[in-house]
Amino acid sequence: MIASGYDIGEKKRGFLKDRNLLEFVEPAKKYLDLYGDKIDYPIDLAYPENDKRHEMTIDQLPAEKMFMDIGSETLKNMMQYYSKLRPYLLMGQLVCTKM
Repeated sequence: MIASGYDIGEKKRGFLKDRNLLEFVEPAKKYLDLYGDKIDYPIDLAYPENDKRHEMTIDQLPAEKMFMDIGSETLKNMMQYYSKLRPYLLMGQLVCTKM
C-alpha cells in the first residue's frame, strides 16, 4: 500500500522500518508499474484494541492504529472471487491480487 501512495501512519511505518521491510517499497513500485491493473487493495483493515478486533476503512488512513489484517468487507470481496476458483492453499501473509 505504501508503494501505491497510501499513507499508513507513523506507527505502522515505524513497525515496518524496525523490521527492515521498507526496503521492499521501491521494488514493489516496479511491480505496480507493470501489473497495477491486476492488483486489488483492501477496502478495510482490522486492528486490535482493548483485546478486541476493530475495523476501519482505508479512507480513514493515515491512522495511528497497528492494523494487522484485512477487514471483513475485503474478505467478503475476496471470497466472492476465490469461491469461483478450484481449490487453493494460501500460506503466509495475505495479499490481495487478481489471478
